[in-house]
Amino acid sequence: MESNNHKKKKVPLKELKKPRPGDTLQKIIDDYDSDRLACWKQIDDLRSMEDLICGKPGNPFYKENGEIYYKRASHQKHMINSTIKDATSELQKLEPTLKKSKDFEALYNEVKKINVWGFGPLATYDFSLRFGYKHGLKPEKYVYVHAGTLEGAKELKRLKPSMNWEGVEELLLVDELPAPLQKLESMDIENLLCIFKERLKNLKKL
Repeated sequence: MESNNHKKKKVPLKELKKPRPGDTLQKIIDDYDSDRLACWKQIDDLRSMEDLICGKPGNPFYKENGEIYYKRASHQKHMINSTIKDATSELQKLEPTLKKSKDFEALYNEVKKINVWGFGPLATYDFSLRFGYKHGLKPEKYVYVHAGTLEGAKELKRLKPSMNWEGVEELLLVDELPAPLQKLESMDIENLLCIFKERLKNLKKL
């Protein structure tokens, strides 16, 4: 049995993100570790509507003076209290409809309907991902493009001009992507495009 002292150490993420000589799309995919980089396991700990919005368990959290403090994941670190409160109110009213969603796309489109300042595309996707996972729904047909993922998606378009995507739409059809990527789940593709966007920029061809 291999001792703990001889187990292969994982390369730090900041090193994995850096472009490498002789890099290929497959090498980038090989460096993507879903267990390490995806958030499925963390979602299990989320309970309240505020948890699902903020991406951290234990919300709302009350300080000793009674003031509300929201624990936020990195994607939601700039979301202000009023946005979280307003989004919570709207999503609680919408919850019965969300639970009836037949697939992730339907769920996402319902969440998009709420009109809350500061609750933009990334917050919409993150909430839909967390809520959907709790109810057996995950993105399958599409990769949802926003923030850092947009940069990675533009590099794919550069490398595969025939891809039916103009760089402004929020959806990438999984079937349009390079074949090696199609072996990953949609959520993992979205994650990879964001995390490894600098390495994708360095590729000359697929």
